[in-house]
Amino acid sequence: MDASADARGGAWRGPDPTDRYGTSNRDGSGMVARFAAATLGLLAFTLTVIAGLVVGNPVTVTLSRSILALFLFSLLGLALGAVSQMIIAEHEAKRVAEIQARYREEENHRDAGVTPVPMEGPSGEPASVSA
Repeated sequence: MDASADARGGAWRGPDPTDRYGTSNRDGSGMVARFAAATLGLLAFTLTVIAGLVVGNPVTVTLSRSILALFLFSLLGLALGAVSQMIIAEHEAKRVAEIQARYREEENHRDAGVTPVPMEGPSGEPASVSA
């Protein structure tokens, strides 16, 4: 087998996008949640360290509070990111269903020999029918 083919005989597509647990990351699921968790956690950690230094707290107190804030806000970010990911996935599924319905309708019109009239123009206003 040459380098351009994978074990199944198909073309080589680069590294397999599965994580170490064997789940696929091809669709990017969970990416928004992890990004939100990391961002909020690091933001909370940074702000807590800065606030502790400004107030003059001992280093051990500042770091312990910062680490606690990091974990709490990471969990908060993970929850908020998971909710936003579900909203995005729901909208995507709805949009795909609309596009597929429109495609099927156009196929039915094409099979019947009818030219469908666009429902709206590029800017969103109803398309005018010109004879």
